Amino acid sequence: MARLSAAAKAWERDVVIPHCRQCSRPCCALTDVVLDLSPREVQTLYRIGPSTKAQDLPSTIRRQGQRFFAHGQPCPAFDTDSHRCGVYDTDEKPSGCSDFPVYADGDGITADRRCEAVKANLAGLEDALVEALDDGATLTVATDPDFPDTFVFFQVEASPNTRASAKASAPRAKRPIGRSPR
Repeated sequence: MARLSAAAKAWERDVVIPHCRQCSRPCCALTDVVLDLSPREVQTLYRIGPSTKAQDLPSTIRRQGQRFFAHGQPCPAFDTDSHRCGVYDTDEKPSGCSDFPVYADGDGITADRRCEAVKANLAGLEDALVEALDDGATLTVATDPDFPDTFVFFQVEASPNTRASAKASAPRAKRPIGRSPR
């Protein structure tokens, strides 16, 4: 799985990131996606204190337990003119930003087609993942039944020799809440 994840992130670096500057619907504008934030991340990006009450949060941020979800207004770190992130290469970059639009998900890779670059180059991602497979392994491609036009799952099917010697795989991880606004 490590090789597959590395191949996905390399493809993302080479194909998706260069597209961001000309994207017509940048994810950082938070019009199509929801940014899932930890308390530390929301405090850093939105300059919100730890004791801020739910009713005092900006209207574009919702709190659910210890998670915060931003949607509907560009991220404060996003420069809408240059399409550049002010915290991209820093420790302040939210973990959800690193996960989008291609990320390891349990025993496979998930790609989010709300990203223009993913949608336009999905076959290239599949090719990159196939190249990273171990000998005899195959790649299964499926869509999310709840969001068939949004999420694409790439899951590795081990070769019979590998499968016989491997332990049972862990159940598929669930996507974090807030990936897709309803």
